[in-house]
Amino acid sequence: MGGRPPFPSRWLEILFPRACVLCGRGLLEEADRGYPLCGECEEGLPRMRGERCPMCGKPLISEQGLCMRCRDRSFGFDSAYPLWEYSGGIKELLITYKIRGVRPLAGFFASRVCDRLREGYPGIPLVPVPFRKGKIRKAGWDQVEDLARSLERRGVPVTRCLERAEGVSQKTLDYSARMSNLTGKIRVRKGGQAPERVVLLDDVLTTGATLSECARVLKAAGARRVDALVLAAD
Repeated sequence: MGGRPPFPSRWLEILFPRACVLCGRGLLEEADRGYPLCGECEEGLPRMRGERCPMCGKPLISEQGLCMRCRDRSFGFDSAYPLWEYSGGIKELLITYKIRGVRPLAGFFASRVCDRLREGYPGIPLVPVPFRKGKIRKAGWDQVEDLARSLERRGVPVTRCLERAEGVSQKTLDYSARMSNLTGKIRVRKGGQAPERVVLLDDVLTTGATLSECARVLKAAGARRVDALVLAAD
């Protein structure tokens, strides 16, 4: 019989893919990896190399110190560190994860985040950027929250001290609108308190507006230093 597989099979294929999401190669010989990405494609993902901007973490081309973008701006966070640039295979992986809903990829991203946490922020609690409740009602999940849960299972201390009021999604806005859209929308949970030092977690750094507003709120609630760790920078 041809045509589309029955409904349960389609969802099983999304939740437990049997092939690499980048090259399509079967994963029967790599079933113990726990996520739908073969070793060859994982090894071929481009890494950020060379000197980085100490503020946004993006590569410095010819600049000294801060990159040109960060020289004219101020952020609420003290530093940001993206694991990759938002391009090529990483861009495809993130789209597959957050847009197409292949949630087992959280395991891959969590393993790389763990490596960086051990190297640069040992023992510092992680604060995930809070999700919009409307998104959860519509999609049923949030990519940053899934990542945070995967990190908790690996022993990473996670503090969900922030919450987000309903509002317009950042991705629908232009640069200037993004910079003001979240003002007053991020707050510390009732009865919550910010740790003295935290690492903010998000998936993609674009303008830095979301991370900056989260950091501002955390510092107003007692945090002295807020570093940001993101999967990719656009």
